Amino acid sequence: MGPVQRFNPDLSDSGLARTRAHEAAHASQCRRDGAIWHFVHGVFPSQRLAAEAEAYCAEANFGVANGGQARLEYARIQDELREMPWFRRLSSDVLNDSLASQCPTIAVAAAREEADWQARWHRAGSP
Repeated sequence: MGPVQRFNPDLSDSGLARTRAHEAAHASQCRRDGAIWHFVHGVFPSQRLAAEAEAYCAEANFGVANGGQARLEYARIQDELREMPWFRRLSSDVLNDSLASQCPTIAVAAAREEADWQARWHRAGSP
C-alpha cells in the first residue's frame, strides 16, 4: 500500500503544477513513514500541521523556482494554512513557526523581500 493521487481535471495548468508539488510532498511522507503511520499522523493536529507545512513548503518552492516572489508565495501558503479547518483554533504564531521550521529558506527570502518592498514603498512616498 502506498500513496494514491487523483487530480481535479478542472485545475488550470499552474494550479495543477502547484497541486502536484504539494501532493508529491505528501507522497514522499507516505513512502518515508509508511502508509499506516502517515494516516495515523494526520489524526494529531501537531503532526498534521508539520505534514501540511512541509507540503505547502514544496508548493512555495515550486512557485519560487518558476519565477514567483518568495514573499508572495510565503504569504499565500500562510493564508492557506490559516483557512484549513484543522488549524483554525491554532494561533498565527504556531502556524508561522511550523512553516518557518519546514521552509526556512523561503521564510528568510520572504522576510528579506518584504523588507526590501517596504523600504521601496516608503521611499516612494506612500500615502
